[in-house]
Amino acid sequence: MNKPKILFFLLVCLPMWADGQDLVQKGDSCMEAYDTFHALQFYEAAFEADSSIKNRHKLAHCYYRRQAFGKCIDLLKSLEDDSITHEGLRELFYSYRFLDNSAAQIYWGEHLLKRYPMDAEMVAEVARTYNQAMQPDKALIHTVKYSLKDSTDIAVNRQLGDAFFLNEQYQPASEVYLRLVTQGDSTYSVCYSLGICYQQMKKPDRALPWLNRAVAISDSTKAGPLYYLGYVNNDLKHPEEAIRCLKKAESLLQPEPALMFNVTRGLAESYFQQGRYKEASYVFKDALKYDPGSITSYYYLAYCYQQMGDRGNAVVNYNIFMSMAKMIEKKTDDLKELMEYANGYLLKNRKDTP
Repeated sequence: MNKPKILFFLLVCLPMWADGQDLVQKGDSCMEAYDTFHALQFYEAAFEADSSIKNRHKLAHCYYRRQAFGKCIDLLKSLEDDSITHEGLRELFYSYRFLDNSAAQIYWGEHLLKRYPMDAEMVAEVARTYNQAMQPDKALIHTVKYSLKDSTDIAVNRQLGDAFFLNEQYQPASEVYLRLVTQGDSTYSVCYSLGICYQQMKKPDRALPWLNRAVAISDSTKAGPLYYLGYVNNDLKHPEEAIRCLKKAESLLQPEPALMFNVTRGLAESYFQQGRYKEASYVFKDALKYDPGSITSYYYLAYCYQQMGDRGNAVVNYNIFMSMAKMIEKKTDDLKELMEYANGYLLKNRKDTP
């Protein structure tokens, strides 16, 4: 809210209120009613009247709740670290996460943990940030330190297991994942990771049930566990089951033909428009692999060959185009025009043929 609006709010809307504390209380009431729109007006007016640290935190929190993360950051980052509340440090951490600034996110996460080392949720969140940044050694520092005091927190244990896993320390990773299972955390990721740990440790008999469980939880829609399950079955001398798993994994990895055709055809048209006929010809052929019934792809492929001086391939593809086009009962004007051009080329080259 700009200054003229704030002054109007103070002088006209709030004539009976003597100080900013009344405005803060009104803002608090709005927040309790989940009315951040009106709460923001009261907090902004209160901050204009009294820019205390307390009012700054109130306004920053309201901005955070309204996902105005940049404004929340601007209000809090200028404070001395010791004067930022626990909630304020969390809001800085998450605000930078929402803005995809992992460096600043880690900075404030580290500050928070220095002051509140037993905040298990934030230990897990900071470790997760490090794991996602492929820095598992730093994630291990926080999770191991916390686990020495409390080995029962599920969120911390998840990140501890993942940090060991990413560090290729499969034995301790498997121990942590088993701990999670005993705590009731038999999620897809835990079962999948535990199965991979045993597979990497050359224990296929122990990997098998966890990978089977991961496949069941994912309803056989994820390629990863099926891929590893195939290799485990090979190790266990179950080739038929391995083939089934690997074929299913392969089918899940194959791209959607319609989508791939649209992407490939669009790329081919781009090359075609630039007169890059050789490159276009390669990509038109790729497009036809995804949709062999694309009539115009044969036409443009033939035209590319024509421009490249490859009369043989041009004739072959114009003939395919004409054969398919003649089978269409209702021909558009555009199709008729392409057919006329293709037919002319075929007639000319038939005459020129000795």
